[in-house]
Amino acid sequence: MFLRLFGPPALHASSDPQSPILLSPGKPAAVLAYLACTASHRASRDELLDLLWSHVEPDRARQSLRQALTHLRRILGPGAIETAADFVLLRAALASDAALFDAAFMAGNAAEALRWAAAPFLSEFATPGGATFEQWGASLRVRYDVAVVRARELVAREHLDAGRFQEARDVARLAITTAPDRESPWRLLLEVLLSAGDRLNASLEAAALERWLADEEREPAPTTRRLLRRVWSEWNDGLSDAAGPMPDGGGAAFLAPELVGREREFARLLGAWTEARRRGLVRVHVTGPPGIGKSRLLAEVRQRWRAVGVTALLVRCHPGSRRIPGVLLSDVVTALAHLPGSLGVSPACAASLVELAPALAETYRGAPRGDGGSATGALGADAERRWLQALEQLVRAVTEERPIALVLDDVHWADDVSSRVILGSLERLAACRVLLATTARDGTAAAWAPSDLDGERAVENAAEGVDAPAVHNVPLAPLGIADVDALVRSIGALPVAGWPEVLLPSLASSTRGVPLVLLELLALLVERELLALTDEGWRLGRASRPLESACALLEAHAGPGARVAGLDSSALRVLAALAVVGAPLDAETVGAGVGCDAGTAEARLVALARRGLVRLTDDGHWEPAHDEIRDAVLARLPDDEVRPMARSLGMHYAACAAAAGDAATPLARAAAAFVLAGADEPLARVFMRWLLLCRRQGDRRPDADLARELLGDAASAQRVNTLLAARPIADRFGLRSRRAAAGMLAAMLVVAVGVAAGQLVAVRAADAQARRARKPTRLALIAQPFTWKVGFPMTPVPIAEVQDASGEPVLTAGDSVRVDVTGAQAIVAGNTAPVVRGRGTFDRAVLAQLGAGQMSLRFTYPGVPPLVVPIVSGGTEYSVLSLTLVGASVNGQVLTPRQRVARVQAGDSIALVLDLRYTSPFPAANVVMGAAPSWGDPAKSFVRLASLVTPARAFALHTQTTLHAPNETGRYHVVVAFGAEENVAYLLSGTNWTVGRAIWHDGNDVADWNETQRDEADRSGSAPAIMLERRGGPIATGVAVPIRSRDMLRHRIRVPATTLTIDVLPRR
Repeated sequence: MFLRLFGPPALHASSDPQSPILLSPGKPAAVLAYLACTASHRASRDELLDLLWSHVEPDRARQSLRQALTHLRRILGPGAIETAADFVLLRAALASDAALFDAAFMAGNAAEALRWAAAPFLSEFATPGGATFEQWGASLRVRYDVAVVRARELVAREHLDAGRFQEARDVARLAITTAPDRESPWRLLLEVLLSAGDRLNASLEAAALERWLADEEREPAPTTRRLLRRVWSEWNDGLSDAAGPMPDGGGAAFLAPELVGREREFARLLGAWTEARRRGLVRVHVTGPPGIGKSRLLAEVRQRWRAVGVTALLVRCHPGSRRIPGVLLSDVVTALAHLPGSLGVSPACAASLVELAPALAETYRGAPRGDGGSATGALGADAERRWLQALEQLVRAVTEERPIALVLDDVHWADDVSSRVILGSLERLAACRVLLATTARDGTAAAWAPSDLDGERAVENAAEGVDAPAVHNVPLAPLGIADVDALVRSIGALPVAGWPEVLLPSLASSTRGVPLVLLELLALLVERELLALTDEGWRLGRASRPLESACALLEAHAGPGARVAGLDSSALRVLAALAVVGAPLDAETVGAGVGCDAGTAEARLVALARRGLVRLTDDGHWEPAHDEIRDAVLARLPDDEVRPMARSLGMHYAACAAAAGDAATPLARAAAAFVLAGADEPLARVFMRWLLLCRRQGDRRPDADLARELLGDAASAQRVNTLLAARPIADRFGLRSRRAAAGMLAAMLVVAVGVAAGQLVAVRAADAQARRARKPTRLALIAQPFTWKVGFPMTPVPIAEVQDASGEPVLTAGDSVRVDVTGAQAIVAGNTAPVVRGRGTFDRAVLAQLGAGQMSLRFTYPGVPPLVVPIVSGGTEYSVLSLTLVGASVNGQVLTPRQRVARVQAGDSIALVLDLRYTSPFPAANVVMGAAPSWGDPAKSFVRLASLVTPARAFALHTQTTLHAPNETGRYHVVVAFGAEENVAYLLSGTNWTVGRAIWHDGNDVADWNETQRDEADRSGSAPAIMLERRGGPIATGVAVPIRSRDMLRHRIRVPATTLTIDVLPRR
């Protein structure tokens, strides 16, 4: 006989997996597995009872254990199991896959060990009362998973040494599947793919590993980081080889210096974070000339923050985005909206966030929708106030969960709308734990630079106890000669004496201590073979008289333009496409600009990246490595080459805008490209689409102002007049408004109306007479409702039309259409509607009470058959407020809708994780969710779980919290509920907000619910309860006949809820 423990525990006739099963997975097999895995093959009866029968009474549990042992003796033989008064001993010598795995693994035979590990140890096995057994199995599973991963690594390396790359890759992928939360299997797979020369799959797996690390907010281990660099280096080498040979003098090594000369500034930024965590909003503004290292400093600080678990967001501004109103603000709210707590904004603010960044529509699915437009900046002061409020509420919601650091790089390229909104929100966010770090060039972005007055005001406010943002200006100075020496040595070792003594002073003098210029000159020296960088460090190159030539080159003070001058025409055009747009581009857009396919453009971009001229952004787009390189490209490229490229890019963006329903960002980029190309005709077409977009979104500013906004810095008077002259006649003469059009056409209309009035009146009178003569035969719904909530009108408002046999409306007078509810006990107010021109509109029908059951509407009119329609939404029948448990865990114990009981020890901390689905038809309201344990003081022991998106149907919610188990043993309960109240205390105390404060201990607290209420909540998603309300206050949910008690009313309502049961056991 053979015991299988990898997978569900079972006893087979032999080691062959296809052999007959003598003992199927179950509690007897679990007893056998436990005895076989213990060192002495022995366990006490109490131990076995606690493992597998903790859910039943002790007498019944002992009886079940005796039956299980009898069953085992029947299969294994009479002497296989020995029992005594208080222990059970396994005497049969059973072979098992776990024992064979251990033996093979200890002997170093990894392949033989893996033959027995066909599945995870004791997986796919769970049984009522077996929580302790499952925990024991899980602990052993961790040990075996580690051993299996190690064995697979050994086998993969054996295959790799033998040249069997396919087998090595398959085993490495299995190792990742076994331990997806470990980095070592990922490293193994990357090594295998690199060894096989499979650069494509190596890059794909490296990208997947980086995404996983980012999702888990983990910093890679140093070994992993080095391997990732190697993957991307070989990937770049492969693509640059595919793109063709490097230009003459190419092949410069990648220069990666350390951050030097910025120790004081680095410490100031770290100190600012400590200050922000302690007191609230802190602003840090880093300034300096181009290339001085502003972005590098903040990148290093951000990496340090992330290494210690700080939530640090980075948003970059780009030259081409300055003319697009709201683009920086859109990027900021997009980054914030993916943080925990971001759902805790009101529906109105969620709608503004979606307006700013349409991609957030999936995040805020319950937000009210407008006309689908996105932020253009052309909506005026009202829109900016709306966005400011949305940003403020979003930051407050996020920082309630954790402090954040927000880094805005190169704000001298920020658009004016974003600058006004973000800076305008700072005073309101003074108490929020936020560090706002910005960078800008000297003498630019004056609005972003904190003034001396700001600092003095912050000091005064702090002294007076008033919240105000703290401000810090951090100017960056050029590097000194010692810092230049340290920077060069951080890239590679230098000889102790000799040529560095001559070259370094010249290098420091010619670069004036600007790190970007220093790196560009070093790269140029390497490309021209005047210097070389090897594993041993720096040395002179192979060119003739390299030291003299290098000094001559440095004296010429060649900056980034010198390396750009060495590019061939194809590489220069690719770099020019990035420079023309002034924003990160994908390979497809670059290809559209230079006239090649995306693959060719990608290969050329990778070759440029290898030389340090372009870089790949986090979202997979390409941009020049620095603005100085962009300026050098634009200065070198002649206008007759720029114009055709700009026109091609403009046509590409115009097509992208049309595909996105005339989105603002591609329209603005198309306009910028057409301005650079001097293409007036396509620019005028883009302007007309821009006008229509702005008007559709409610902007009523003059067309000239909108033209200047679209053109940005290129808005000359001549170009604005050209665009205005290209408008249709109706626009040029101001006939788009109804009043202006009516005034211009008044004379023509008087004549036309005079001639046709008599004929029209006669025709309409005859038609009305004929309709009155028609006989009503049926009712039809012109607008059909799909939801109806207690205390609110139907949505949308239903309109019933009285029709004749041909389907035409019948004009009647003095009659009304009535609507009633069927299928549920309900009371409807305003359920009659007078028929006007054949139609009855139920805009005042309000559901005043609703019982259980599905609901349909019955429309009646005298003399015609009634019309019955169900209330539907999305093709399913309408359901009232509900909360459903999908899954949960309590201290690692997995709970389901069928198994809601968890066991903890007295006084333990309870880690509660909940997966829920809720339906909330509330309109714009503050809907909160909380948990009420049945132990302790209800007014102190409740916890707030979340603020909910509403309205929402079957909305998934993942939340977690921590409770503390009572010190007394027994069975307790946790009720999770939600409702539309000001805070969780009102909800869980059964008090409406109209009372003014939460009233506890009055018999209607959620923690005091009885068993009937809890069972009803678990069965239907809601339970009957009592809500205390002030007399005369508005009705929050369902209404019944009130029970009066002084100045308070007690209403019977239904509260959406679900429950869990906690069995508290004695401490061992």
